[in-house]
Amino acid sequence: MRPEDCLKYPLLQDSDRADWPLWLQAHGVDARKEAQRGPSYEDDLLLLLLLLLLLLLLLLLPPRGRASR
Repeated sequence: MRPEDCLKYPLLQDSDRADWPLWLQAHGVDARKEAQRGPSYEDDLLLLLLLLLLLLLLLLLPPRGRASR
């Protein structure tokens, strides 16, 4: 996966929306406008909890593309 591949998905944002453009720029991707997309959250703790829930869902869901055993 390349850094610009992140732009294919909704980006979870902090309230100032500065992190994704800076991260992408640090990885050689100029995508200021595209990096502003996605929901933003005022509360950093809420954003972290949301990320943890998403990771938990990914761990609990069966893998796609492989037959279940």
